[in-house]
Amino acid sequence: MTSPDVIVIGGGIAGLRAAVDLSARGARVRVLEAKAVIGGRASSFVDPQTGDRVDNGQHVLVGCYHETFRFLATIGTADRVRLQPNLDVAFVDRHGARSRLRCPSLPAPMNLLAGLLEWEALGWSDRVAAMRMAKIPPASPFETVEQWLVHNGQTARMREMLWEPLALAALNQSVREAAAPPFARVLSDMFSGEPRDAALGLPLVLSTNCSPSRPGISWRHAAVMSASARRRRSCSDPVRCRGRSKWTCAVSACRPVP
Repeated sequence: MTSPDVIVIGGGIAGLRAAVDLSARGARVRVLEAKAVIGGRASSFVDPQTGDRVDNGQHVLVGCYHETFRFLATIGTADRVRLQPNLDVAFVDRHGARSRLRCPSLPAPMNLLAGLLEWEALGWSDRVAAMRMAKIPPASPFETVEQWLVHNGQTARMREMLWEPLALAALNQSVREAAAPPFARVLSDMFSGEPRDAALGLPLVLSTNCSPSRPGISWRHAAVMSASARRRRSCSDPVRCRGRSKWTCAVSACRPVP
């Protein structure tokens, strides 16, 4: 590859999206990635104990992730995620009791409120607490998701049954560590738009298989390289090992050619 017009630092979803968009505008792009795989938190790894390939994240997508779905459509992998028409989730609590949260096709936030009123796993105190989230309160960058939920009066039952699992799935991080503002933004986007914005999208394949590579498309004008490895590594498609000490991996990506 000749000298790039643009260098993107980081081969996570944001970096890959930037590279795809820049390349579509005719730029020659190089993406530098510190790890031997691309995708950031939305990638897969081989479990050393079982040998199985396991997703690091993202565990679910949410209907309000409009730019993410647009990116998947651009690289030709949108069909690898199944999006619900409305939020519909089965739960099992710590005592083994089963329940289901179904949100009807009502304008937001009425869809969430109606679903919570019908959710048999909650008591009335839990429902009243949840009503406070009809308008998502602001979050401080200095508080965790757990602190933010407690600060806004969410009961232990509401946190355990809904908010904490949703935060873990959306942020791929414990509520005791994750910053509150990104989660507040997710909730605001979920329950302030169309009913389908609150629906969950479940990947049908591993995250690695949603990367910018698929049969029938040639991707050009960008290279993704790993700069951290000190020795040769074996890499799975779409990454090709070059066997160099400084740059271990490269992937052709970004520009679809008919």
